[in-house]
Parts: sequence; structure tokens; C-alpha cells
Amino acid sequence: MQQVQQSAMMVSHNSQQQQPQLAQWQADRICTAAASGSPIALTAALTAVGVTVDVATSVDRSVVDAAYAANIVNCRDSVRCLTPLHCAATAAAAAAAGPESDQVDAGAGDCAALLLVLGANPNARDGHGCTPLHYAARYASPKVCQCLLTCRSTRIDLRNAWGRTALMFAAWGGDESGAVSGAGGSEIKRLVIARSLLRAGANVDIRDSRGRTALMWSALNAKVALLRLLLNSGADWRRRNFDGLTAAQLAQREGHVEVAQLLAAVADNALKSPSGVASAPAEGQDGAASKEGAPGTEAAGVNASTGTS
Repeated sequence: MQQVQQSAMMVSHNSQQQQPQLAQWQADRICTAAASGSPIALTAALTAVGVTVDVATSVDRSVVDAAYAANIVNCRDSVRCLTPLHCAATAAAAAAAGPESDQVDAGAGDCAALLLVLGANPNARDGHGCTPLHYAARYASPKVCQCLLTCRSTRIDLRNAWGRTALMFAAWGGDESGAVSGAGGSEIKRLVIARSLLRAGANVDIRDSRGRTALMWSALNAKVALLRLLLNSGADWRRRNFDGLTAAQLAQREGHVEVAQLLAAVADNALKSPSGVASAPAEGQDGAASKEGAPGTEAAGVNASTGTS
């Protein structure tokens, strides 16, 4: 027996009875419960398959108990082959348009914490190589993100099948098809997520399979607040993707004038700085550099009149 001390909900499993192999419908029930963001529903689904959740501060668990619980919480659903931890990260998105969004996200965070205590793999991948952290960024779940970042096993900079990291998902705010998910409150949540990822050590200049960085993704989708955060976190605005385009050129190509002006102002500030390093200018002070072919626009890799390099 091992003595496990926990300050939150604790887990025990009655290993005296032989447990049947988990059926797919049972796995689906666990994943659905996690996706609801309700710790009560998740607890009920786990209890139904022999994993009991105890609120005691200490509990005896055998190696067999722990292995069984870990096997259960790493099951996959039958639709998208997601783990319960992936599903918990999607919970807040369903309530994104309603006032209960924050409450659901908090519940999803509790679900994620319980799953991790039980042995859920924080780096499990879906069919596209996305981890639960990718999902937390994509579906705007700060609580699940925070929970994952407190887990030492979580690998922050893992890339999916397209080479994208969780930080890129937060910067873009959409999915692989290009569809943008969520608005308003979700954008604020993604800003919180991006800040948390950066504080946890996420690589701000890592590239995807097409050479794009998080800064380029925020420029492509005109995420100005995220762009400022990335710039002030040291993102390299000079970098080019594998097509030779900078973030400024990508913004110009998409018609995002405000983003192009901001990046031009950053370039102009860098030219004026003795060290050659510049952060994002204060809000409301980033428009002048891009007017009348100012040198900042050219330094950012964009011709002011044509939008080409």
C-alpha cells in the first residue's frame, strides 16, 4: 500500500472485485461527463466503472488501484478519439455565449484536476496530434490551461500535425480549417491563456510546418492585444515564414491595417533604439509610423503603397 496525501479530492478504487474491461459506451459516458464541465457528473461516471472519488484528505491506494484508475481516465471516446482531459478543455466553449461560461470553465478546471490526480496523460494526442493544452487554447479554457500548466509532466511546446503549438492556437483563435471560434469573452480568455503559456516558458518564436510563428498567426487574424503581448514578450517581428513573408506582410496581405501599422511602429522604434530592440508602442501611438511611407513600414518588410516587400 502507498499512503498518498492530497489537499483536494482523492481517489480510491476497490480492487477486491475483479473489474470488467471498459466498454466503449462507458468510455463515451466518461468523456461526455468531462465535456460537461461538471465534476459531479464526472464523479458519477467514474464511480459507475469502479473508480470511487473520496473527499478525504488521505487514502490508501495500491499499485493495482492506481493503474486501474489511470487506465480508465485515459480512455477514448468513439467520435473523435479524445481523452476525458481533451473533452474537459472543450466544456467552456459550449457556454461561451452565455453568462455561465466562467462557472463552466471553473468546473472544467476541477474536472481536469481530478483526471490528472487519477493519472490522466497531459500530453495525450488526438488524431491531429493535438494535446489537451492545444484544446484549452483553442476552446478558450483558462482554468484547464492553468491546471495543465501546474502539472510537471505537461510539455508546453508540443506541436500538432501542422507543427502548431498551444501558443499558436491562442494567438490565432481558430482551428486547422481556418474557422475562428468564439468571440468577445473568448478573446479575453485566450489572452489570459497566452500570458499563462508565456509565463510558463512557452517558446514565443517556435515555427509551425510552414514557418509561421505565434506572432504571424496573431497578425493573420488581427489579434492586436495578443500581438502586443507577444511583441512585449520578445517575439521577433523580423522573422519570415517559409514563403519569405514577415508578420507585417501577412497582415498587409489580409488587409489588417491596424496590425500592419503596429508592426511598422515597432520596426521604426527598433531603428531609433540604440540597442536595436523595441517593444510594442503604447496603444494609440502606433499609427504614425505607417503613414506616407515612413521608414518603419519598410523596415518591417512592407511597402506602404503596395503591401509588398
